[in-house]
Amino acid sequence: MLDPRVTVRLLGGGPFAREGHGADAAFASPEEPRLVRLRERYRLESVVAGGRSDLERIVALRGWVRRALGRHGWSYSLLPVQPSGTETVLEEAARGTLFNCGFHAEVLLDCAAALGYPARIAGLAMRDQAFPADRRGNVGHTVTEVWLGDLQRWAVMDADANVHYELDGEPLSSARMCARFHADGCRGVRAVYGSDRPSFDDRHGRNGAVAGTSWNFRQVRAQEALFLARDAMDYYQLVGVVERPVGADRDIFTVYLPDGVEPPLVLDGAPYDFHPDVFTRDPRVLDRAPWPTRLHVAGLDTSGPSVRLDLGLSCGMPAISHFEVTEEDGAPREARESILAWEFAEGRRALRVKAVNRFGVAGGEARIAVEARRE
Repeated sequence: MLDPRVTVRLLGGGPFAREGHGADAAFASPEEPRLVRLRERYRLESVVAGGRSDLERIVALRGWVRRALGRHGWSYSLLPVQPSGTETVLEEAARGTLFNCGFHAEVLLDCAAALGYPARIAGLAMRDQAFPADRRGNVGHTVTEVWLGDLQRWAVMDADANVHYELDGEPLSSARMCARFHADGCRGVRAVYGSDRPSFDDRHGRNGAVAGTSWNFRQVRAQEALFLARDAMDYYQLVGVVERPVGADRDIFTVYLPDGVEPPLVLDGAPYDFHPDVFTRDPRVLDRAPWPTRLHVAGLDTSGPSVRLDLGLSCGMPAISHFEVTEEDGAPREARESILAWEFAEGRRALRVKAVNRFGVAGGEARIAVEARRE
């Protein structure tokens, strides 16, 4: 029922159901059979059990992947059949096969997904001013980005180098790393390594040819010196992420460059054909939250001493457990119904809601702020 003497005004918030889900990315469900098998076979829940936050858990998982795959290398290219799938890669690694950064990134992606974390592949590249036309070598790198629900942000997780990056104590996404590189060369950004920090000898052995390549150790050492000279930060000159929108039948590659920075003309000694699916100057496009909760007003009652606003909650998160609801500066509480009855007195009020899956990982947060006045 409505009392005409009471006015309720929406001050802001979102996302709302009317905005649709078309821009959302689809991430793997931890209940997919291949991920269930991966999680159980390698006891991944025990790998992250000691973590007190999403960041600590994912850093522990990253270190496990680094140890499981061992040294960086290319000997996989000598196999008669190229490995496909995370379990196959892990089995080959246990037999001593060496894998490059792309395999490290894919394995961490699947391991994170098996534990309920949205994760995606990020491609990195140096631009032509760092690698002019006559320079050939390692101009690209591949890493994983993992969504940290408790911090509500994406974070780069480089399983190959066993590192992530922080600014003022907060982990950075690939888009934020790119913005910092072009703003001031990543001044103030700290590389946070795990216990298995790579070294030249660790990654490639000491002498002779490097399996799977035409390079010898001296050539590889020169390439790795370039790679590790500034904790691989120079690779964040050009970044893009791979995601599949909800309902789409293929992945979309979205590339970010800051305002005033033009795409490269040359990469790896050849003209660069710059045609991503999406090109953006706004880092928020890459940093958009996964599995966002969306709100809609399902009912309003102003007839009582307090106002009651019924909010419909929807989220595409797989294996969802509940919604976490926080009012103003109050403590979070759980809501397990799709309609949330929010009661409040006159004045300005605010509410935050996010979905949480059965692994305790939160999706993107929704916010709403209202003002109620009685005449």
